[in-house]
Amino acid sequence: MIPIENLVNPRALDYHAETNYIYFADTTSFLIGRQKVDGSGRETILKDDLDNVEGIAIDWIGNNLFWTNDGYRKTINVARLEKASQNRKTLLEGGMSHPRGIVVDPVNGSFSV
Repeated sequence: MIPIENLVNPRALDYHAETNYIYFADTTSFLIGRQKVDGSGRETILKDDLDNVEGIAIDWIGNNLFWTNDGYRKTINVARLEKASQNRKTLLEGGMSHPRGIVVDPVNGSFSV
């Protein structure tokens, strides 16, 4: 496994075993990115409208990315892994103190924060 380099403040990680991608969030650079375990294929998949991503979770069945945003708006969001910036949705907004970790159960179609 090759280290994920040049992250300022990495906060969250998850792994997609089928595609061999590691997904990561950097709260200082305000991005969610991915990189293959061998170090190839690094890219930023989300950059806009991210305040403070504290948790990410991969739905390996539906190929969705879930994340918590503990910034100003306090949201839980989802997007397709491919073309994430074009199809993101806010599932919950407000009413949460500090949404941090998130776990997805794609077999049963649920998630927990």
